[in-house]
Amino acid sequence: MSVARINTFIAKNDSADELRAFLSDVCSHIRKCPGNLSAELMQNQDRTSEFVVVEHWTTKEAHQNSAKEIPADQMEKALSLLASKPTGTYFNDFSLELSEQDYF
Repeated sequence: MSVARINTFIAKNDSADELRAFLSDVCSHIRKCPGNLSAELMQNQDRTSEFVVVEHWTTKEAHQNSAKEIPADQMEKALSLLASKPTGTYFNDFSLELSEQDYF
């Protein structure tokens, strides 16, 4: 069983494009991290300031290790684009029967 991490971000007014670019870069980075199976960025169609990042990992620890690799200055910049504190939750993912080896 893999682990899913679902994160929600709400951009400040007029910051949606900049936040989307940042989150897109983060997704590209974490797709290369050990233990990552996938990372998807989605934007709410009705509330375009709302973004969701859905990540699939081999373990919760793999996700936690990857988060440490994002430079602090980049995280500070991203936080300045947010209207509220981001939220994130771990889920047991019973739908993916994948492993790292399936991607290599």
